[in-house]
Amino acid sequence: MKAVNDDSLQILPFLQRGISLLQQRDVLTELEERINSLRKVNEYLPQDHPMKARCLAHLGGSLQSRFEHLGDPTDLGEAITVNQQAVRLTPEDHRDKPGYLDSLGISFQCRFGRFGNMDDLDKAITAQQQAVRLAPKGGPDEPRCLTNLGNSLEIRFQRLGSLVDLGEAITAQQQAVRLTPDGHPGKAGRLHNLGSCFQSRFKRLGDLADLDKAITAQQQAVCLTPDGHPDKPACLDSLGIFFQCRFERLGDLADLDEAIMLNQQAVRLTSDGHPDKPGHLDSLGASFLRRFERLGNLADIDEAITAQQQAVRLTPDDHPDKPECLNNLGSSFESRFTRRGDLADLDNAITAQQQAVCLIPDGHPGKPTCLHNLGDSFRSRFQRLGELADLDEAITAQQQAVRLTPDGHPVAAGFLYDLADTLLIWCSHQYDEATIAQVTSAFSRSAKSESGPPFIRLRAARHWAILCFAFQSSETLDTCATLVDLIPRVVWLGRTVDQRYKEISRAGNIVADAVMAAIHLGEFKLALEWMEQGRSIVWGQMLQLRTPLDKLHKCHPEEAKLLERISRSLDATSVAYPDHSDSSRTRPSRSLEKEAQAHRRRAEEYDDILARIRSLPDFSEFLRPQKSESLCKAATSGPVVIINVHGTRYDALILLPRSSCISHVPLPGFDLSILEQILEQMPRFAGSMRRADLMQRHYAPDSAIETESPNVLEWLWCQMVEPILRYLKVSYLHLYHCLQATDSAHSSYESPRMVTCPTSHGV
Repeated sequence: MKAVNDDSLQILPFLQRGISLLQQRDVLTELEERINSLRKVNEYLPQDHPMKARCLAHLGGSLQSRFEHLGDPTDLGEAITVNQQAVRLTPEDHRDKPGYLDSLGISFQCRFGRFGNMDDLDKAITAQQQAVRLAPKGGPDEPRCLTNLGNSLEIRFQRLGSLVDLGEAITAQQQAVRLTPDGHPGKAGRLHNLGSCFQSRFKRLGDLADLDKAITAQQQAVCLTPDGHPDKPACLDSLGIFFQCRFERLGDLADLDEAIMLNQQAVRLTSDGHPDKPGHLDSLGASFLRRFERLGNLADIDEAITAQQQAVRLTPDDHPDKPECLNNLGSSFESRFTRRGDLADLDNAITAQQQAVCLIPDGHPGKPTCLHNLGDSFRSRFQRLGELADLDEAITAQQQAVRLTPDGHPVAAGFLYDLADTLLIWCSHQYDEATIAQVTSAFSRSAKSESGPPFIRLRAARHWAILCFAFQSSETLDTCATLVDLIPRVVWLGRTVDQRYKEISRAGNIVADAVMAAIHLGEFKLALEWMEQGRSIVWGQMLQLRTPLDKLHKCHPEEAKLLERISRSLDATSVAYPDHSDSSRTRPSRSLEKEAQAHRRRAEEYDDILARIRSLPDFSEFLRPQKSESLCKAATSGPVVIINVHGTRYDALILLPRSSCISHVPLPGFDLSILEQILEQMPRFAGSMRRADLMQRHYAPDSAIETESPNVLEWLWCQMVEPILRYLKVSYLHLYHCLQATDSAHSSYESPRMVTCPTSHGV
């Protein structure tokens, strides 16, 4: 025993020198020297030496570090071997055991990341679970072991899609962050890992609150990571990815500009040859692609392709990230084809995406996306060349993508929508009732996908309604109801007023479609209710926030107080916080970011409390749109006329005093293009004509619009006013007297009030 102790005194200086070498300047040279020193020490020490396990652990850590810099899998294999030896030589109750198990788990996790063998990932999780169990509670090892276990569980979720793994990962990361004191050098990395887990859950479940939490955690990680730190590029890249995700959900260009800036920093700070370089280039390319799709600037798509080609070239063929890099490159080629029309780009897209599908293993959660994008490219080539074989390939790939996507996944809505669109193209060449049924089913499932992006669901619902109407389906009214119900999800209170108006303009006259279908089917009460829901959408939301809650206060005062508080807050911030989509604000401030997130959280609280109130007895219709019986009461002192303007037909609905019946007057001579001309000319003529002049002019039989204001008014009279008055049996003389009486405020009977409803624009 004495000889061993003497040997340890001689060995200790070598061990200390090996450990201290990493703190010098040339990292790779220092690693080489450290590894060589530790190998010599390891060869010299006998198996039963008390420092053998520690020496092995340091050697494993150094080999791991060299792998992370150079990517040589030989280093990783040796690191696993020596870490296993260190674990085996250390008793269960030894204080170093958790650390050795944790290091072994990291090595297995890295080898999984390099080769994609699930057995390595399972071994990593097993080792790290043992490390967490053995780590002293409250000790310095506990948060480190928790965060590494969380990383491995998140990776397994990304591969297998188990929400149980993801839930456990988030719990572990939250514990790790909570146990790490401020100022600790590991705090930034643990915040980074927590943000990554929240983003993974957002991508799976589509809850915007998770994405905001991810961004907040990642921003803290970036701030806490000093410039020059080797983890800085990864933190910047992840934050850029999160901003890109939020752009895809909310459409704010400021988020996308921020993503590009962060991804560029990550690429610039990552040295050539570093294993992370391809991933950062791929992220940068994806951000440029999104900006091209939004703004159409060709320089952006060229930048995207250049970055993604580098990523593909730098990623080994057997690397698990290779399929994703190829898939993203293919998407960029396909997008450039749609702009330039160069078939070479489309062929390159298909080649890259076919390689991605071949390389990605069955059961991988990324496989449906690769198949879906391949289908899109085949469809584009069919539309260009007309080869039915390409269309068949497109349908096959997109059907596989839909089949492999779990129910409830946020991407399912988009996959179903695109599959239905492709099947419709097939039907235009080879009509088949069975295929039409598949199209209808796909649009229906997309519209009803609760976790899908609201705007995609709205588009799917619109196409579903159009198909049902065209084929006189018994589901027509149900589809229109779904369409109308989706409007509040698109025009959400969590956005500013300006943003909501932009969403309305993107959606088009969707309510007019539903109203037209209801009128066509003779469902005038339903048509009236939908008109009211679609008229002045944003203004209606603002009024809802200011509605008195007397009955609720009387029956449920606590709920009333809570709803009033949230409503006041939402009403104030819906116009107060600046719009992220303002292109002049390329980098939103931290306070603006927090205020926008807080506004979205308040909107979610509002939705939750409203749902809770509606579950109470006698409050099921609380703050819901009015029913036709209530709307008919608007005609208290005279008829009310509401006009639905649609591209295919124009109709007036008439409410009469003291009647619950709704009358319908078709307006076959109306024309939307002429109405648009009138709206352009009307400001020039406003106030220039006395109303009595209407009764004194003769109108021409044609509907041509000239630049003279009398002709404009004559056309309106002929095509809209007169048919309504004729139905109401109001004589011209009676109308003349009513108008004059109204001017002098002595009339006991009001003339018909008219509301024109291009409903989705809130007029």
